[in-house]
Amino acid sequence: MSDPTELIGPGSATVTVQGVGVVHAQPDGLRLQMTVRHQAESAQDALDAAARKAQLLADLFDEHGLTEDAWVTLGVQLERWVEWEQQTRVEIQRGWIASSTTLVTLAHTDALGAILAESAARVEATFDGPWWKVDPGNPAHHEARRLAMEDARRCATTYAEAAGLTLGAVVEIAEPGLQRPTRRVRAPAGFTGDALAAAAAEMPVHSAGLEIAAAVKVTYQLTGRTAVEGHAATLTGNG
Repeated sequence: MSDPTELIGPGSATVTVQGVGVVHAQPDGLRLQMTVRHQAESAQDALDAAARKAQLLADLFDEHGLTEDAWVTLGVQLERWVEWEQQTRVEIQRGWIASSTTLVTLAHTDALGAILAESAARVEATFDGPWWKVDPGNPAHHEARRLAMEDARRCATTYAEAAGLTLGAVVEIAEPGLQRPTRRVRAPAGFTGDALAAAAAEMPVHSAGLEIAAAVKVTYQLTGRTAVEGHAATLTGNG
């Protein structure tokens, strides 16, 4: 907290504080990042095979009732396939590795285990996630903002009373930004193929909920005698 003793020229006394509100919310869905890849001696063969796997993944989404707006291709990559040759102690290029990464959005976890298991079995997909999401229209955001305003008023009242002043009307409200913490479940590195398929079919995925935080910066008028007659005191604090 800042020292609330700075004096400025004549004018209305004010206090500026930041309030924070935090609420617990159940997620509205989850996101999962999936990658298919293929390595081959030629770049074209690697790209063709990766494209076939990406199409099989799209077919899998369709089988589980996912609409086209539920998934998006994040990127396609082509890189050199190199291996270290111990005898000559040099890197030898064996070919090329092509990959395609997709971001999938699910409204619930019902199909998650099946999608993970089948994608691993069919196209040896690897995955990262899931990330739980809370929609912008979720009431939790509005409640977090309301609590942030209450917190700001409490902070401002404390400053005002400490300075021997009375809290007045709101002069300005600004929102520094909203924070949406997420929780994720992640497969260990190299955990793919048959091992992933077997585990995904039985792996429970559960979210205990997320914390939604809102912050607000509020400036209030102050009334009463200031520390120095004829001058206005500006009080600032972080809440």
